[in-house]
Amino acid sequence: MPDVKLYINNQLCDLVGDESIEVDYTIFDITKIGSRGGARSYEFNLPKTNRNKAILENPEMVNNLSAVVYDRNPAIVLVDGVDMLIRFAEVTSVKNFYAIRLYGGNSGFYDIIRDLYLKDLSNICDYQHYWSYDNVVNSRHNTSGYIYPLVDWHTDSPNSYISDIAREIEVSAMLPALFFEQVIQKTIEDAGYVYVNNAPADEVLLLPCSVTPKRKANAALYEGKLSNSETFFLQDPVDGGLFSYFWGLGFDTIVGGCSNFWSAFLNPPFPTFIIYYGNKISFKVEWNITIINTSPNDFNNITLVMSTDVGTTILPSARNSNNYYEEVFSCPAGQEVNLQGSVTLITDSRAGLQFDINYFRCWIGGLYKNYASLIIQQKAGSSVVISDVQVLQENPNVFYLDTPNIDSYITVGGMWDYKQIEVIKNYCLLLGLMLIVDEVGKRIIFEKFDKVLSNLSLAYDWSNIIDESEEAEIVFLGATYGQESNFIWKSDEPEAKPAGTDGTIHIDNKNLKTSVDVVVMDYASSYSKILLDRMQVPTIPIFTSGVAEGDLTPRVLYHKKYTGAELTPSGDLTYYRSGTLIPHLVVSDDIPVAWFLNTDKENNLGFANNILETRYTALEAIIQRYKNLKILVRLSASDINQIDFTVPVFIRKYESYFYISSIKGFSYTESKSTLVELVKLNING
Repeated sequence: MPDVKLYINNQLCDLVGDESIEVDYTIFDITKIGSRGGARSYEFNLPKTNRNKAILENPEMVNNLSAVVYDRNPAIVLVDGVDMLIRFAEVTSVKNFYAIRLYGGNSGFYDIIRDLYLKDLSNICDYQHYWSYDNVVNSRHNTSGYIYPLVDWHTDSPNSYISDIAREIEVSAMLPALFFEQVIQKTIEDAGYVYVNNAPADEVLLLPCSVTPKRKANAALYEGKLSNSETFFLQDPVDGGLFSYFWGLGFDTIVGGCSNFWSAFLNPPFPTFIIYYGNKISFKVEWNITIINTSPNDFNNITLVMSTDVGTTILPSARNSNNYYEEVFSCPAGQEVNLQGSVTLITDSRAGLQFDINYFRCWIGGLYKNYASLIIQQKAGSSVVISDVQVLQENPNVFYLDTPNIDSYITVGGMWDYKQIEVIKNYCLLLGLMLIVDEVGKRIIFEKFDKVLSNLSLAYDWSNIIDESEEAEIVFLGATYGQESNFIWKSDEPEAKPAGTDGTIHIDNKNLKTSVDVVVMDYASSYSKILLDRMQVPTIPIFTSGVAEGDLTPRVLYHKKYTGAELTPSGDLTYYRSGTLIPHLVVSDDIPVAWFLNTDKENNLGFANNILETRYTALEAIIQRYKNLKILVRLSASDINQIDFTVPVFIRKYESYFYISSIKGFSYTESKSTLVELVKLNING
């Protein structure tokens, strides 16, 4: 009987010796190419010994507050001293025994990212930026983070924003894209693994923003830190005047939340901090600020203002409790005033929250003087907090986009509302990849399925460990494929898919259903228009007459940078303009051309046009004459420890090579043969 040791939470558990612990191992099931494999045990019973009770923290006690039963607990299984690649244990129930399940590294990786979005990535600031003219134009040089590719974002093009004759594009109507593979890499590294991609895309992939650039208002807590080392020195105007005022005491950083904001710099270097939404939002604002008067003179009528009509002068007659708050106070000479309070305000549809302190009418003997001063500082250990954010507008799909000159702030949460696990899944489906979790080396490896064929010289020879006590079973292709096995991109009505978007593998097997959708991407295709003087430009229709409406299905584009000489006889392009405020910029380098399908490109993203023929050839060869051999094999613990699913198996009896589809019920506690599913590699028929 094998020597089995089970460690949970780094502690050796008691085993009674008659447990039946069996585990399935798989990576990539050819019949379910969208699924994710791994190691997973069947449920088994762990005795309720004192040691096990202590390790699992007495889960049988109803009033127990321990989190052990609600967590994936670190676990290791050694069989005859060999690591079985198990990394987690789960307590599923308690009665006379503890019911336990064991999981391999794949389960751990997917559990880490399962409920996380792109906005949850650390160092997310690498992607976030001000939506300004300079950032849009200069992004064309970027090789990481974000870029503003040449895309038609309009339902009504050609128009004043993007021309079908002139090589001009309006910057205020350009939107960003993320570098797809860098997002994948960040996701993997954020989960604590090393990223290894042995089969990258043939061109640079982009994830264009396809969420309408409105500000999503999930309840969140924002903490604003006062700028300029938390202290301000405000001087009375040198030339006096009816009254002096300072607009825009605000914050230079924000902590928490992923909603967009922008900072309008009024009277630099002192910014007004504005959390900016496209919908009506209610804010609860709390503040704790100290004002110190260092002058020998009184300050009268200092005014604290909270306004949600950003950029608009609010006359007293228009002020109301919904969108305006005002507190008037004084600060005597040489003294300090501590301001604390809170208020709930409601924005208008194109507004955000503006937090100002204005000071008025510095009276000294009835005259305005020019040497008075104030110090405004943040109270030690405190901050201005904005909390309890709620959406009030009933139509959240309409956002009136301002031009980049306003410096709107682009965040991942606001523009790419994607789950990390879905991004990885679609990346694998698009490029026909297997994802392999190497838990020992803490690596996530992407491989084309073709790797199995290239590893023929490394094949395991299992000819002498086949258990002949039972006849092998051969299973043919089932309901997961059809005579027409379709690989399709999601539809984004009313857009038409360009020819070549969806593809089909035709299988000569009359026992299959007529048509089955084998792969359905969560992303949509993008057709192209001839714009910018005879260029094929991909379309992602967000704007209508300059107004952004609605959310679209996520997209993927290829992207490559060209010089002007490669695109035009003149060698340059007049591409970027912003109304009449900024002159047209002549661009001759790093022109970011994007495409989904382009007749001039060798590599495209259509399944019929490029992907099936370059990424799914090995898989197609297998399923055309699919044979799944279910056979008993005398595998050892060492075999399991060293298994590499990209290495095929050779069996002399059949004179054939096979892909290891799955290992069913390998026993840790008994020395017996294991059921293995092997898929024949159709090399010689």
